[in-house]
Amino acid sequence: MALSLPELKEKVNKVINQLNSGGRVMKKLLILFILVSVVVGMYSEDNYLWCKKIIFNEPTKHVIQKGDFFSKLSKQYYGTTKYWRELALINRAPNKDLVFPGEEVVIPNLDAVKKLRKTRMLTVVNDIVKDQNGLDC
Repeated sequence: MALSLPELKEKVNKVINQLNSGGRVMKKLLILFILVSVVVGMYSEDNYLWCKKIIFNEPTKHVIQKGDFFSKLSKQYYGTTKYWRELALINRAPNKDLVFPGEEVVIPNLDAVKKLRKTRMLTVVNDIVKDQNGLDC
């Protein structure tokens, strides 16, 4: 169950207030535990909340490494493999199953990927591709 930031703060403050009667040592241990949990979570790619999600409005570039493919990139950047087709389309991949190390691919923002997934009109697809690649189609 994911908590929003205000809910998380409220729960932490509630626990801290309960521990105040236990002294400073418990409070410091709790803060240390929370900090360690956040740091470990930030470096865990499998963790849905802390993976390299593209949640901002700018696309990014990714240089293909040996063993990379679109479903793997989709999992890495969006937390799910379901956007691999959109990645292949945005990058105009002639063969969706074949990318070579050293190639640079565009990783679009999540809003563009979701819009691309829903559209059926070629002009909308071209506009999204142009916007994410910075190309003139």
